[in-house]
Amino acid sequence: VSARLLSNLAPSASRLTEIQTPPVVAVTLAYPRTALASTRANANTQGDETTNISGDLNSFGLLIPRSAGMETLGFQFVSSIFPQRYPEGQQVLLAYYGGAQSNINIDTLTDEEIVQKVHNDAQKVLLNPSTPIPVHEPQNTNPRILSVKRWKQGIPQYGVGHAALLQEIRDE
Repeated sequence: VSARLLSNLAPSASRLTEIQTPPVVAVTLAYPRTALASTRANANTQGDETTNISGDLNSFGLLIPRSAGMETLGFQFVSSIFPQRYPEGQQVLLAYYGGAQSNINIDTLTDEEIVQKVHNDAQKVLLNPSTPIPVHEPQNTNPRILSVKRWKQGIPQYGVGHAALLQEIRDE
């Protein structure tokens, strides 16, 4: 996008198209907090007991390493970041699917297939195994799909030589 916007002002900016930008899909799903798997945390002072905590994701999110064998890159816990924007009892997850190291051609998948794959990955790391797959309608159905947005030029890859490329563009 920057290359297209700047190339009339600075012809060397057209070289910005050399930066690899693999596609990614942003999938926003709403689950009832009861769908979240319990975690074992908060050991007591003797260290021999733990408390089960369910439905509380008080953080920004999580990244999933490729070594985990999942195509979902990670989840942002949107309703934890912006609690005032979502109804009580809901956990809204924004997942990113695809990316530079993905072996899946996301253009060959329907939105529903991508939602299914993201949901399956969420069950491995966040959800109770019995949590049903999200659906589009109706508004009061849980869990549900809030959006599926495909970014054909998703995540810029700042690989080896990136800084030199930018310097060459600046110097021209």
